[in-house]
Amino acid sequence: MNQTQTIALCGLLAACIAGPADAQSRFDIQLSGDAYFEIGLVSQTNDRNLRSTEARNRFRLTVVPLAKADNGLEYGANLRLRSALGSRAVDIDRGYLFSSGSFGTVRLGVTPGFDGEISHLTNGTGRPIAYLPFGLYDHAAAWVGPAGGAQGTDPATGRYTGGDFRGGVGDALQPPATLMWPWLNADAGATKILYASPRFAGLQVGGSYTPRNDSSNTDINRSKTGSVPAAQFTGNFQDIVEVGANYKTTLGPIKATLSAAYMGGKATGSGAAADSFRDLRGYIGGFRVEYEGFSLGGDYLNYGKSGQNARYAYTDDTWTWQIGAQYVSGPYVLGAAYIRTEDPGQVNRPGKRTANIYEVGAGYTVAPGLRLQLQYDRFDTRSDKAVTVASGSPDDRTHVVLARTLLAF
Repeated sequence: MNQTQTIALCGLLAACIAGPADAQSRFDIQLSGDAYFEIGLVSQTNDRNLRSTEARNRFRLTVVPLAKADNGLEYGANLRLRSALGSRAVDIDRGYLFSSGSFGTVRLGVTPGFDGEISHLTNGTGRPIAYLPFGLYDHAAAWVGPAGGAQGTDPATGRYTGGDFRGGVGDALQPPATLMWPWLNADAGATKILYASPRFAGLQVGGSYTPRNDSSNTDINRSKTGSVPAAQFTGNFQDIVEVGANYKTTLGPIKATLSAAYMGGKATGSGAAADSFRDLRGYIGGFRVEYEGFSLGGDYLNYGKSGQNARYAYTDDTWTWQIGAQYVSGPYVLGAAYIRTEDPGQVNRPGKRTANIYEVGAGYTVAPGLRLQLQYDRFDTRSDKAVTVASGSPDDRTHVVLARTLLAF
């Protein structure tokens, strides 16, 4: 999207929300939030000098100043604070202005895009995950590596530790998540303009524009370069445009939701003449069918060779497909899913990186806002990393059992 198109889009959005509007005399301040505590047990093939147990917790607080004008226009802001980092620093993953009315909804600021925030979270397409904590599709992935991230190497023996799942091309395209996350997430929830239309005959359309996915809040970054020279891939993109739609219908006792979206953008260069990072091109399709307490859903996400450096010979597609089922009865929920992910791994050597994930989970609501959950995941990961006598094989099988308490208010 060029500068003229961007200015025109901003003007169009301003026109949508303009008009006489006598607001109420004050804003209402809405507070909500959630927290969890979790303990995990891990058994895996590459477990040299790794603990089998750990625990973690997180707290989020959402603050929404909200006003409503006499003409029906709702407007305000949304800020979500998180106490989640190992450093104990507080950060945010939402911080935007919004307005809603007969024209639809507009968001301006730090927010996920239309496909994730509107089609998946708000309208419930894709695999159902009520047995997982607060919409975290890839919650178990952090337990596969030695320290919540990519596969490591034991400093004492040189052996691979953990599975080769996090990090690499897949995570670069889905920051800060993994390919288990069934959204178009390459915009990284950075500062953007988002629009979602009203629903007409079951159909809702929308889209977003993100100037660059490595710039949020008050940051100003006008550089056309920024990727690391000679890197195998980049996750930095500029002028990211997303368009999508979702459709909801009811056939007697059966409810169905469909969604699809496309995201494209220009890869940030490195300034090195030999580098040629592929531009962003991603698409997704999802569905969910519900019948009384049963639900079945799935997604297919494909980024092609987005972000990969064409100076290397072994680029390949990055994709995932996943399917899940769930049953809810009173305070109880049972769910299961299968997820397949694939990316090129090391683009400077032949082969690819794959994972097959099998997941089951259960939940029980103790009281309003208070839940208990139990989850099991098996990760079968295959890597194209080198196998040596010293390192052993990077391939791994990981069993993860998680028990948690959740609070939502």
